[in-house]
Amino acid sequence: MVFGEQWERLVAAKVHDYNSSSATAPRRRHLNHFTKLPFSMIRTILLVCLLGGVVGSLGCQQSGLSGLAKLEGTLYLDDQKLDGATIVFSPEPGQPEPIRAASAISRQNGSFSAMTLKYNDGIYPGKYRMSVEKVEVIDTRTPEQKKRDASTEIDGNSKIPPSPEFQFKAIVPKKYNDFHTSGLTVEVGKSGQKDFEIRLTSQ
Repeated sequence: MVFGEQWERLVAAKVHDYNSSSATAPRRRHLNHFTKLPFSMIRTILLVCLLGGVVGSLGCQQSGLSGLAKLEGTLYLDDQKLDGATIVFSPEPGQPEPIRAASAISRQNGSFSAMTLKYNDGIYPGKYRMSVEKVEVIDTRTPEQKKRDASTEIDGNSKIPPSPEFQFKAIVPKKYNDFHTSGLTVEVGKSGQKDFEIRLTSQ
């Protein structure tokens, strides 16, 4: 599985809802949900989308990258394996080419595999700073609100205002969301690493 289950369900549901909505008002409502996301989460989503666009354009020209090393490991929060978290590897400045950012999403057992161009292809040898983020989406709607919103999506009634549907709970402390403040680093050799541990604390 390329993405953690929570991210897959969230993104798939939002894309499906947006694409299947025929009226302008419901589309605005879905965009409003996006603007309610924490800034760090929006930044991560935009970064992943940007990387995805670059990866997509590269994929049209080549089937893979040479010189990548495997980086696999396990993510922990307070000594508990953490799933569904986004990990971004940002190269330290001043390193020789080729080197570029990579990412990973932790699986149900906390394991992860770094990817640069395609799933599990690896990461360029070099020094990286890391950021880690996980946000849980909590549906706070009452049964009546859910019924009303479902009706809005079906008939496109723009007279019904959107309900405050979701709250976002940060699972990973804010300092880890930015590689400038996370204190997380890794140096990847040409032979790679298959037992790398990222250990976070709530304190």
